[in-house]
Amino acid sequence: MRSEKGCYRAVCAAALLVIVTGCIGKSPNVTYYTLSPVATAATASADPVAIAIGPADFPKSLQRVQIATRVGPNRVDYDEFHRWAGTLDADFLDVTAINLSRLLGTDRVVVYPTPASYALDYRVMFDVVRFEADASGSVTLEVRWILEDGTGGDIDAGSFQTVQAGTDDDYDSRAAAHSRAVGEMASALANEIRSRRSAG
Repeated sequence: MRSEKGCYRAVCAAALLVIVTGCIGKSPNVTYYTLSPVATAATASADPVAIAIGPADFPKSLQRVQIATRVGPNRVDYDEFHRWAGTLDADFLDVTAINLSRLLGTDRVVVYPTPASYALDYRVMFDVVRFEADASGSVTLEVRWILEDGTGGDIDAGSFQTVQAGTDDDYDSRAAAHSRAVGEMASALANEIRSRRSAG
């Protein structure tokens, strides 16, 4: 009798191990995403503008690695298996800096908190209100910025909003839509800086 019970327990334990192993083996892999610059490089300027980018204030709801999806006015979902490779706020600043550098034809762009080794013409600080996809995969970026002169004096405040189409079940598409949104914002900011430079 004891032998039969022992055999039964061994079979149950083996079956349980197979089930657990199967469940673990079927767990989806985590995929990581980054933003990427989209601006095309302009001709290098003979009088390159020097800009400091950041800081950027992000909502606490976006200060995490899981990619956010807004599914209602008061609800945000997070995907455990689709994540930002770094932090969204740092990626936002880095890619904005690259886009501006290309658009303005300057290599004098420094990202907060790195100190500049040259005299600054402008500093741009950001207050990001929204930067997430909705259930359809479309990405909304809503941001306010303050443009300061090189000495830290406020000279302008602006805002920007865009919606970029994405795909509901394709996170590569969503990451690309995030990148396009940052690119459009950088283009608007570059136009503002050009206007101010030409006005003298």
